Amino acid sequence: MIESERLHHVSVVVFSDHGISIGEKIGERAYGAYCYDYTIKTFSYYLSSQFKEKEIPIQIRHVDFMPTILEQLNIKLDDNFKPLDGISLVPLISGKPFDEKIAYTETANPLNENAPPKKPNTKSVRTSKWKFILNEYRERIKEVEKIPWPDWKTFPIEPYLDNAISFGAGSGRSMPFLASRGCPYECTFCSNPLMYGRRYYIRTIKGVIAEIKFYIKKYKITGLQLYDLTAIVKKDWIINFCKALKKNNINLDWSLPSGTRSEALDFDVIKALSDANLKYLVYAPESGSENTLKLIKKKIKLPVMEQSIRYAVKRGVSVRTNLIIGFPHEKRMELYRTMFQQLKFMLMGVEESPTFPFQAYPGTELFDSLLKNKKIKLNDDYFNSLATLSNGKITPPDVSYNEYMGRYELYFYRITGLLLSYTISYLTRPKRIFRTIKSFFTDKSSSVIEQRFKDNLR
Repeated sequence: MIESERLHHVSVVVFSDHGISIGEKIGERAYGAYCYDYTIKTFSYYLSSQFKEKEIPIQIRHVDFMPTILEQLNIKLDDNFKPLDGISLVPLISGKPFDEKIAYTETANPLNENAPPKKPNTKSVRTSKWKFILNEYRERIKEVEKIPWPDWKTFPIEPYLDNAISFGAGSGRSMPFLASRGCPYECTFCSNPLMYGRRYYIRTIKGVIAEIKFYIKKYKITGLQLYDLTAIVKKDWIINFCKALKKNNINLDWSLPSGTRSEALDFDVIKALSDANLKYLVYAPESGSENTLKLIKKKIKLPVMEQSIRYAVKRGVSVRTNLIIGFPHEKRMELYRTMFQQLKFMLMGVEESPTFPFQAYPGTELFDSLLKNKKIKLNDDYFNSLATLSNGKITPPDVSYNEYMGRYELYFYRITGLLLSYTISYLTRPKRIFRTIKSFFTDKSSSVIEQRFKDNLR
């Protein structure tokens, strides 16, 4: 023990090199493999008779201790050596103005190996207000049949099924489902090319049917919602899947609510889908402007999609089309073409055709361009703006990235199109009015607006 009378000349620094974890995050195969806060946040004590007792409320870093000790001891740095990474905390301890510095961390995550890599592959930067974690690219799992089914025990699905919660139009106890991984396309507003790559992997029909049967038996599901990024790419697969549903006497109401393409949705496919009890189908044309479709790399042909939609409507499938307005390059005339296409869809018998203001999602080509041109500032306001379309509120967008139109003008076009599209939908097909009223007394719905009305009435 240090004698008490000598403590006046002693400074004691107590700290831990890292925090502790017990595998809170899925996939943590080794201790300290991630840069989450439970690993990188820790405590420290700086005990010195020269400083009054004080609790520091802001973030400080390990690299700041050495400069602090050197300043306290009046030891100057030798200019012949590289400067220290940290800064002295003496001004902060003394109550003087102090700007918090960004903290950098890195670790070596073993991923699928039995030992950590030789170089760090997981890095992060952090302040008291925000944090960014960068994980190096992992090779995708190609054998998708080896991916386990969703763990609905850890994440209980029953409350959602019991309350008929649905992403799109509802079918009672609707189970979310994935039959594929990835998307072969490269739309500039979509993060898929960076997140998953452009390789498309589809599961075996046998494996898909087995999982569906399991859910019918265990969860008594009455509906199925395929959330695939691009559910229908291979015509033969989808036709054989529909045959398998009928062969196995699976009579669920099922839907494709995420938005799909029209290349493989010809008359034969639409007929097979409707015969297999498909109730709800969402197309994703995104724009009515050929120039916009070219610039965002949306490789579709609107006349082909229109014909596919006519087939679906004629076969009794509820159809929705999703459109986006306010792309950075988009001029008013191009936006007007999208609004015209919206009304055209409604006159063809589409249930609903909403427009959504463009949002620059991280990892997309458009995001990278806007960030490079300093149109995006990475702060809390930006990240909060990404959630504005997820709260169900129809309010003006937080920001417009369009060169010609502001957020309130885009909001005006969106609301105008919304009112006109639903007016056309119900006036040209009055039976939908009675169907919507009837849906309030059942667990089923034929459109998103019916489902959201019911959700709000719960």
